[in-house]
Amino acid sequence: MLEQNDPRLLSSRFQVFGCCLLLAYGLLVIRGAVPVQLLNPAWQVAATSVLVDQAPIALVGLALLYLAGFLDPDNFRLQARVAWVGRLAILASLGFLLLIPLRAYNIWSLPRAVDSAQERRIDNASARLDRMRKAVRSASSKEDLAAQWRELSIPALPAALQAQPLPVIQAQMNLTFTQMEAALEQQRQQVQRKNAPIQNLALANGRQMLASLLYALAFAAGGQRSLSPFTFLDDLLQRLRFSSASPSQRSDTAEIDDYIKLLDSEQDPEQKPPGA
Repeated sequence: MLEQNDPRLLSSRFQVFGCCLLLAYGLLVIRGAVPVQLLNPAWQVAATSVLVDQAPIALVGLALLYLAGFLDPDNFRLQARVAWVGRLAILASLGFLLLIPLRAYNIWSLPRAVDSAQERRIDNASARLDRMRKAVRSASSKEDLAAQWRELSIPALPAALQAQPLPVIQAQMNLTFTQMEAALEQQRQQVQRKNAPIQNLALANGRQMLASLLYALAFAAGGQRSLSPFTFLDDLLQRLRFSSASPSQRSDTAEIDDYIKLLDSEQDPEQKPPGA
């Protein structure tokens, strides 16, 4: 039975807290990513925003699991779970790094996607307006105009206008079509002139890119490969220092390592003493 001050009791609590926080982060990410639309820039922005904005929840959960493992080092099941989560943290770190070029791409692609959608809407409205104009011009009677109107799924004319003769209806509708066409053209020009919220978009994406870099470093510090005694971040820094060293420094380091191995072999208790 565990006593109140037993570190294993606190470890058990931290383990539950950490696992719940990691699961909560996963559920938040799933909710923000469903339905999946990988090629939609708006979906990319929304999904990656959830990943970045809710990342502190996962970091706290990871830290609590490591603390639980520290308090109960003899719990092999807990140690295996911590090691598994540490390997997942490496994937999370690499994932946050990949978010940086994706958000940079969104700065370029999202305004164009929005403008393209607006232009398609204007084109559809303009094509519908042309069909309405042709129907009014070709109508031989008010009954014929009403039939064509129903075929185009257009609401019926107001009762006051239906009571007018066909030439009056045609003149009034042509005037309305001209006003609608001018409004659509004004909208089209506004879309073409608008290069604008790109600065705001770049600022927002810049913040997300910086946050992604920081979270990539944080998860790298929490990640650990199965065969390494160091964190994933330490492994990366060592590789960077080694690759930036000069050839002579690397050869000196190799000689020192060989000398240490030689000393270790000489101190091996299983080695036979001289003259044995």
